[in-house]
Amino acid sequence: DLCEEGQLASVAFFWPQLRQIHLQMLPPTDAGSLVRIELVEDFLLTVSVRYSVHLSLELLWGCSADLEDSLSSTSTPSSACRRRRFSVIRFVCELESLLFDFDGGWGGGTVSLGGMISPTTDQASLTRDAMATLQLHRRFSSHHLSRSVRLEKLQFEAEKEAQEAHLMPEKSNNGSMENLDTSESASIAYQDDDCAVTLPWLMQKRSPPSDMIAAERKYMIARNADYFSTQIMFSRRLGDIAERLRFMDVGKRVAALENELNVLNSSGRMGGDPLNITCKEDEGLISALHIPSKEGHVFRSKERTPILLLLEVLREENPFLSR
Repeated sequence: DLCEEGQLASVAFFWPQLRQIHLQMLPPTDAGSLVRIELVEDFLLTVSVRYSVHLSLELLWGCSADLEDSLSSTSTPSSACRRRRFSVIRFVCELESLLFDFDGGWGGGTVSLGGMISPTTDQASLTRDAMATLQLHRRFSSHHLSRSVRLEKLQFEAEKEAQEAHLMPEKSNNGSMENLDTSESASIAYQDDDCAVTLPWLMQKRSPPSDMIAAERKYMIARNADYFSTQIMFSRRLGDIAERLRFMDVGKRVAALENELNVLNSSGRMGGDPLNITCKEDEGLISALHIPSKEGHVFRSKERTPILLLLEVLREENPFLSR
């Protein structure tokens, strides 16, 4: 409700706490904890994918930092950090799959995890089959939010498959091609070990989406995916620069930094970062950056936050904002 009412800043204020709560809940230990985790993850994914790709990046950096701590050889990770590493990897892969609209809701996390996992062909096939079974249970489960981007994707794919199956001709016993039954009694049955769920033809109940709605959805997915991948690439390139400077003599770092930034800027717009766009003076810019004087966060990982910060200092005209 806050997101739809334009109060996304209120959600963003509590986002670090929500991310930490989610990590502390992993991994599930029983059926009850699994249901609670599913609801929390449904909320995090819906807000990230539907309302704010910025929050999805914050979610990714937090998960990446936790994974680096669990896999670090320089420090001893906590037992809880080690136990949840596989659940965190699965969650990051699901986040990327929804942002990039991968079929089946599983894409492998190649962009977000940066090659952290490299399964074999057989392992990847087994993982996709297991995720397909999990998605089927999620679709018919009652443990989801009323506004769930994960459930919407599953229903959208089911409608698409139902429409394709409905339009596909079926060969009769005498060899002729006949259309499938279009009556209200036509249905698709999904058999499970514990229950059998029968759904009516979805295309009988609702009309297919218009070309305009489909185009808007594809545009939003493409825009978010491009921004998401660009920010990851940009932050990692800054981290690589800082890592190379760390092993240089102090006297050589200035010239090396200038050369590195020239290479980074050669692609335009701060190395492809869409946040840094040249603005005109008549746009009425004001001070938009505030660094707390008592900032106490220390980031050990080079990928938790961009290392280098380049900004333009503007004169503040408003006396109230300068206090």
